[in-house]
Amino acid sequence: MENIPKHTKKEDYWESFIEICLTDEEKIKREKGKLSREHMKLPHTSGRLGCARIEEELGIGRDGNGRVRGLGTGVTKTVVHASALYIKIVEEEKRKHESTDENVKLVMQRLDEETRARKILEKKLEGYAPEFENTSPQCHAESLQPLLPCVSVLCRLLGQPSI
Repeated sequence: MENIPKHTKKEDYWESFIEICLTDEEKIKREKGKLSREHMKLPHTSGRLGCARIEEELGIGRDGNGRVRGLGTGVTKTVVHASALYIKIVEEEKRKHESTDENVKLVMQRLDEETRARKILEKKLEGYAPEFENTSPQCHAESLQPLLPCVSVLCRLLGQPSI
């Protein structure tokens, strides 16, 4: 009864508090509390919030003087919000580069196909070259007939008008 906290009215609250604390029911509660605190695996004195919530708040949260905790010294909220725009711009640029890389790959594949088609046509034309040397100009048109489908395919691949 002698250790009354400051700003407490002796007659109103302190005496009734002491009476409650001295009951058998309260003593049992205190003993149970002691046992449960001894068996705690993750003891903390952070109030009602769980460990995960407190860990999150401590990791990145509000800090004094407009700073952001968890991101290093000198980082303010303004810097974090301003950098979000630049992060978006960088992501868009990465997507553009990826799409241009894909376009380059497609163009390279087309070039390879056109090169293969041109080589095939050159081989076929080499086979017909001896025939053209000994014939007249009128016969050239007749001997070109079997090559017209190949030439038209090659012209389409190269984007040029066909014969």
